[in-house]
Amino acid sequence: MIFSPPWAFAVLVLLCGATARSDGKKAAQGADASLQQAVADVLSVLADRELLPPRTADTRRAVQQAVLDAVGSGARVTAPPESMRKGMGSPAREGHPLSVRSGVLDGTYWHVKILRVDPDLRQELSGVLEGVAHGHFEAFVIDLRGTGGSDAKAAGKIGRQLLSAKLPIAVLANADTTGAGEQLVRNLAAGGAVVVGTSTAGTSSQVEIVALPSGDQLVLSPRGAVRTGGVRPHVPVAAADDPKLARATDEPSPLDKLISRDACLRKATDLLAAICVLGGE
Repeated sequence: MIFSPPWAFAVLVLLCGATARSDGKKAAQGADASLQQAVADVLSVLADRELLPPRTADTRRAVQQAVLDAVGSGARVTAPPESMRKGMGSPAREGHPLSVRSGVLDGTYWHVKILRVDPDLRQELSGVLEGVAHGHFEAFVIDLRGTGGSDAKAAGKIGRQLLSAKLPIAVLANADTTGAGEQLVRNLAAGGAVVVGTSTAGTSSQVEIVALPSGDQLVLSPRGAVRTGGVRPHVPVAAADDPKLARATDEPSPLDKLISRDACLRKATDLLAAICVLGGE
């Protein structure tokens, strides 16, 4: 991991040193307090010398992730979907905000953006699939970039639901695709979907998503959970990890305008065009 803010790297180094020095009874007697004080000390020094960058969301998440990595938690900090940042709530606090958005790409493909995988998603997708059944669409683009969730059973049911449409599917995924979202990528790929983007996170399907006061989300896996490797894309597109592009499809905006600047989305539609042509021959 590259730490662009210098103070994020400084915190990581400090925490690694503190962790290495704390063992046995010493760790049990005051590790938590010493780690907190260590962070406070180094940030105070850097602030006095005006070495801290502006307190942006990116720098905040960088230092949070540095701390998580240093203590070996295996957890990740992610930004919430755009819709949640605009007052629609969070799964940890307000029950069930909207889980899926859909729209038409190039007048030919049906684009489905899934924000998180949970049991209620099946009902939302039923309406989407009903609309597809009455339209003249040739394929699906299922956007799972940044998608999470903690219900592995729901991922299995939703995968079968999407595959039942009997249309070619391109799945967009990236390193922020975690938990049940990652399991859904795996299920769709097993059913013949083409995965476009970057490898998924490689986390357990058993995850807990904790909403932080800052608005970010902390993705935790319980101790002892079975962890699997990430799903590798059939067609790698490095730009899939660009958080701005991945979040752009969270909002109900004209999708055709995004294709020109979203390499992952563009690659998916190009692939589906080729698949549809070959399938019609």
